[in-house]
Amino acid sequence: MAVQVDALINSVGEHLDMSGGTVSNAILEAAGYDIQEELVRVASTCDVQSGSVFVTDGYGLNCTHVLHAVCSSQRDGSSVQVLDPVCERLYTV
Repeated sequence: MAVQVDALINSVGEHLDMSGGTVSNAILEAAGYDIQEELVRVASTCDVQSGSVFVTDGYGLNCTHVLHAVCSSQRDGSSVQVLDPVCERLYTV
């Protein structure tokens, strides 16, 4: 049974390539390439950095929007410091 939701939250690297991560790639495959094109277009007017959040249409997904949170890969254990401001920003979108 499919459930319709207002938004999905997706994490993406600063390069905005949705094909790189497991979840992002699954979203890309389900929604179609238009979501990747819109993400790049929306982000092209901003400074893309860790903590940025960009909103796209849901396309073929069972949601109205996808919120793409830019998160850089943290291998030094500092992911909590990176994710805390991202989560705070998601609550205000």
